[in-house]
Amino acid sequence: MQANQLVHRAKQYSHVTITVRDIPWNEIGICFHSDAAFANAKAHAIQAGYILGFVGPELTQNMPTKWSPFCWKSYRLPRVVSSTLGGESQSFSTASALAEWMSLMITEAKHGCFDLRDYANLSHPVSKFQKKPKIEAVLTGISDCKSLYDSLTSMSSVTKSEDKRVAIDLAILRQTMSRTGMAVRWCPTQLMIADGLTKDQMDAADLLRAILDVGEYQLNSEATILAIKRKHREHRTARRKLQQKHEHERREQKKQFQSVHPSM
Repeated sequence: MQANQLVHRAKQYSHVTITVRDIPWNEIGICFHSDAAFANAKAHAIQAGYILGFVGPELTQNMPTKWSPFCWKSYRLPRVVSSTLGGESQSFSTASALAEWMSLMITEAKHGCFDLRDYANLSHPVSKFQKKPKIEAVLTGISDCKSLYDSLTSMSSVTKSEDKRVAIDLAILRQTMSRTGMAVRWCPTQLMIADGLTKDQMDAADLLRAILDVGEYQLNSEATILAIKRKHREHRTARRKLQQKHEHERREQKKQFQSVHPSM
């Protein structure tokens, strides 16, 4: 039944294609979405996924930008972890390494070969005729894990994490941020593109297909998104309380009616 559903979806959305968008060479940036679903695979393993795309400079300005995917994968994490943060940090680290690798390829395409030891800021002498390489593509990593975002953007030390394996992943990511200038952004789960690579859910698949079809993506500030979520949460709470009030009034009316008309 599941195989038949997959075939049906493939035929139903056969018009959706992967299109390379026109992004100016001197403005090209790289963004990646990373996600991990906790213990949803066999033997309590974690299904992870990432998708990398080329974007324009508008992404960092919280404006709509062209988005062209060039690398994606859905896979099982090699290491079983005890928390969602552990799985998310593993997946995010893998995706960031691919994004950094692609940024180096772009730098080499623009300026020719260079020594990776110079790029890594190691104690390697640079010839006076050789310029130190500079990362050309702006890197942006996007996750829907708020704890991962807070751990990478806060000033506190990553060694405070109780899971020391997670602390190592966080330290690697912070080193990548320092070396490449990578920005880490947070988005709500409803807007996470990589969700379609880790969960068999229609909403996640529809979101990925819609963005592939439109070819644009936009981020808003984290504070704005959190304010909207808080407003929606307050609205749901008020609606639930109003519904409970109406239910209570109906029950009281029914009791009063039965007391007046006991035979009915």
